[in-house]
Amino acid sequence: MRSVHDYALLERQYVTSDISIRALCEQNGIKNWSTVATQAKKREWERKRAQYKEVQFQHDIDALAQRRSIKLQEVFDDALNVIQAAFLKMGENMRDPTYIVTPTDLAKLIEKLSLLAGGPTSREEVRNLNLNADLPPDLLRELQAAARANGAGREPMGQSALPLAEGARKVN
Repeated sequence: MRSVHDYALLERQYVTSDISIRALCEQNGIKNWSTVATQAKKREWERKRAQYKEVQFQHDIDALAQRRSIKLQEVFDDALNVIQAAFLKMGENMRDPTYIVTPTDLAKLIEKLSLLAGGPTSREEVRNLNLNADLPPDLLRELQAAARANGAGREPMGQSALPLAEGARKVN
């Protein structure tokens, strides 16, 4: 006698879990698991399981990103409230003739406000190459040539108030 199985139900149970075909058959009282395995292969349960897991993973990532976005917005709003209170307090303090605000203080305040508002800020980057080993002179010359080819010793990119030396810098 041939038994008929509810393959749609079996597929749903398989795809939405990590159960094996044999365990699925045992759970559903099916003695001959090879017929279910054949149907699983024919109906591409493995591919469907992988797709299901990918969708679940993406859903989890989206939910996590949403929660983080909400938390960051709350923190940003709280920070803006604190900064606003500090500005107001500073304004009150400035009425006191003994309270001194220097141009440097004002410049720093404007720069920080610009940063918070998403505007441009000034920053300085320093890049160094520290070599703490005895390297062969040929390798050092190759490094020097590579540095010059990638920007060092080239023409300036903008105007500067400082005088420029003629030609590329010489290294012994």
